[in-house]
Amino acid sequence: MAASPDTAEWHCPACGWQTCSAQDQAVTQGPPPAGRNRRSRITVVIPFGVVAVLAVMGWLLAQSHSSLPLVRQAREVVFGRHLSSAADQALQLARTLAPPSPRGAEPSPSQPASQDSPPAPVAPDDNRRQPVEPEPTAPPPAPAESLPRMEPQPPERPPTPMPPTAVPRPAIPPQARAPVGRQPAPVGRVRSSGSAFFITDDGYLLTSRHVVASANRVVIRTKRGDFPAQVIQSNSDYDIALLKASGTFRALPLANSQNVRLGDGVFTIGFPSPGIQGVEPKFTRGEINSLAGIQDDPRFFQMSVAIQPGNSGGPLVTPAGSIVGLIAMRLNDMNVLEAVGSLPQNVNYAVKSSCILTFLRSLPAVASKLKPVQTTGIRRSEDVVKEVEEAVGLVLVY
Repeated sequence: MAASPDTAEWHCPACGWQTCSAQDQAVTQGPPPAGRNRRSRITVVIPFGVVAVLAVMGWLLAQSHSSLPLVRQAREVVFGRHLSSAADQALQLARTLAPPSPRGAEPSPSQPASQDSPPAPVAPDDNRRQPVEPEPTAPPPAPAESLPRMEPQPPERPPTPMPPTAVPRPAIPPQARAPVGRQPAPVGRVRSSGSAFFITDDGYLLTSRHVVASANRVVIRTKRGDFPAQVIQSNSDYDIALLKASGTFRALPLANSQNVRLGDGVFTIGFPSPGIQGVEPKFTRGEINSLAGIQDDPRFFQMSVAIQPGNSGGPLVTPAGSIVGLIAMRLNDMNVLEAVGSLPQNVNYAVKSSCILTFLRSLPAVASKLKPVQTTGIRRSEDVVKEVEEAVGLVLVY
C-alpha cells in the first residue's frame, strides 16, 4: 500500500482509488475485508454472467419454449434473488417470445403466478418442435351412493332379416305351360287349358266353349294318360262344347237342376292355373247363393264355390254325386272395382244342368247314352269325390 505524506491518502488496491484515514491504515495493511472483496468480484463477473445467461437463454428458446423454467433456475443460480436490470429485461423478452404454457401447467416454484393476462402467442417456427397438448383427464368418479342403480341390459341383437316375399316359380311341365282361357301360352305349344268331365262311358265329355273355341288340336289328360279328342258340337248361348275321345271312361250322371234349392251344398274338382298350381286335380266346395246369374239370368247359378281360371268346363256336383251345372265364369275383379268401387267377394257362376240337357237333346245318339241318376241309398262323401276325380280331365288346347 502506498500513501502521500501530505494528505495521508492511501491508494488501496483492495477497493480502488479511495481516500483512507490514518485509522484505516492498520486495516488496509492487512488482507482486504471479505465484503469489499466479494463486491469487487461481483462487479467483474456480472457483465460476463449476463452475456453467458443471454446466450444460454437464446439457445434454449431456439430448442423449445418449455426451457423457460430452466432459464429461471439458471438465473437464480448465477445471480441469486438480486437481479440486475439487464437480466430482468432479458427474461421479460423471453416471456414475450415464448408461447403460452399448456393449460393446467403449474407455475415454477421460484416464480409466482402472474395476475396479468398472458401475451398473444406467435406463430411457431417450422424448425422448432411443436408443443404437445396434454390428454384430457377424465373427471373423478362420483361416490357410489350418488350413482343411480342400473339394471344390466342384455346385448342388442342384430335385426333378423325378413324373408323374401317373392315365391320362386315352380317348374312348369311342358304340357301344362298354358294360362287359362284363350290366352296364349308363354312356353311350348299349349295355347290354353281348362277342365272337362265325361258323361258317357264311350268317351263323350263336356267343357266350356270358350276353352276350345280356337283349338287346332285337343288332348284330354286323365289319371290313365293323354287322349286326343275332337270337338263334336258347341253352343254359344250356353257356353257349352261336346267333345269325343277314344276309349272307356268313368262317366257322371246329369240331374235336373230344377230340384236344386237355395243354400244347397255343391263342390267341384278341376285344374285351376295348371302352369302355377300343377296338373293334379283340385277340390273346392260351397253353396248355391242364387238361383239366377248376372242380372237374374235364369241360365246360371250363383255359387260360393271358389274357382279360378282353369276351372272353366268342370262339373258342379251335389253330395250325391249328380251333375247339376257346369263351371262357367266369375266376376272380373278389376271391372267390378271400376264400376262400383269395391272388389267382389267370391262371386262365381255355373251353367244349369237343365240347359245342358236341352243342348244334348239335339244329339239323340249322345242323349241315349247318358248315365241314370242314382236316387236310392246314401253315399259316402269319399266315394263320391273319388268317382268325380276319375271322371274329370285336363283339357290341353294346341
